[in-house]
Amino acid sequence: MLLSNVVSPLCACLCDDLTLEIQDGTIRCLEPVCPTAAAGYARLSQAAAPAAWRAGRECDLAEAQVAAMQILRQARAPLICGGAGMGTRSHRAAIQLAETLSGTIVASESAFSQALTTAMRQVGLSTCTLGEIRQHADLLVLWDVDPEVTHPRLLSRLSPVPPSRARRVLRVRTGDVREITRTGDDWTIPKGAALDLLTALRRLLAQKLPLSQPAGRQALFNNPALVELLQLLVACRYGVLLFGPELADSPILPGAIQQLLSLVRDLNACTRWTARGLTTPGAGNVLTWQTGFTSAVQFQQGICRAPPGEGNSSDLLCRQAVDCAVILGGETLSKLTDAALAQLRNLPGILLLPAGEPVPEWCPSVIIPVAVDGVHTSDSIYRLDDVALPVRKILDSPLPTVAGLLSGWTETLSPGDDDESGSASVVSRRA
Repeated sequence: MLLSNVVSPLCACLCDDLTLEIQDGTIRCLEPVCPTAAAGYARLSQAAAPAAWRAGRECDLAEAQVAAMQILRQARAPLICGGAGMGTRSHRAAIQLAETLSGTIVASESAFSQALTTAMRQVGLSTCTLGEIRQHADLLVLWDVDPEVTHPRLLSRLSPVPPSRARRVLRVRTGDVREITRTGDDWTIPKGAALDLLTALRRLLAQKLPLSQPAGRQALFNNPALVELLQLLVACRYGVLLFGPELADSPILPGAIQQLLSLVRDLNACTRWTARGLTTPGAGNVLTWQTGFTSAVQFQQGICRAPPGEGNSSDLLCRQAVDCAVILGGETLSKLTDAALAQLRNLPGILLLPAGEPVPEWCPSVIIPVAVDGVHTSDSIYRLDDVALPVRKILDSPLPTVAGLLSGWTETLSPGDDDESGSASVVSRRA
């Protein structure tokens, strides 16, 4: 069976032009080929039938669900985290469960995503969709990112329309140099100099050269390549700046991102500029329009709260602020700190493991295999530019869906007597 114009949930770009061949449960990606999606479909096709686990041994699905319910009934401060690449129904069900259990839900474990959120609150963000970049941008700046590795088809899909329209692509990279150097359209900057460079560009743009230059940075501020780079940024008609976690290799990551967003804001005074962080899509979009907050939302007091400084699961685990964890996807475990993982081993945990993902070395109390959103069930998933695309079911699976499983737990655990006053939950009111 051939399926055309398939939206793949297995790559961050959510390629929506794939042609898939499905034969005897095996999925093969035909032209055009997305390397990330093709590898994901191959892994999914070759994976053995997943099994449920309880206390380190295999068990049937019903036994694992009973054990999970026992953990949730005893929980007083549960943590629900993960969900990257899952559909909006799954995210909504996770939020509903967190509210029912008076727990905490964390949308993203990425330090880069949290730093970007912090910078956006301080500065704001002039952003765009991938379609706008393709149709209008005449200058694309890749700031310390390599889309060919992280998002293989991104640049090809952003090719100008019509093809005859010219677009320049500039790359700003970090290297072992003492001052800014240029090779063609590539600029190389010293390691750890991103914050100084962005500050210098903003000062030059405002024609306010620094009176007192930081020690060792005179060459950076006086380098003619800096002025030339700024001239290119100002001369474009529509510029887009793509950046990623490699923007800074020091603890000043939030400050560097804040300066970058401030530079984009300043450039809009003389031309049109937007910026996009190449993040991994997660539950942040759904969490925002459901609760009003982007990450680490608490429901302990019957209202939505997002206390400052509690942006990820590692913080909560290290502070011993939770007594159990519901983990959506095995990839979430790889993003926790060693200290958080050590603490998690002492807590009862429930891992919902999508089909095709390997069982982690450390097994939580309960592992329940689940269907893959966009492969075994229809849904919608947010792309990296915050656009939700519909994904359709292409294979049958006997496994439960994440949304169905979490919604069933919520219905079972909901206190029926508490709703006699007719008051609706926060999530229900916003849904």
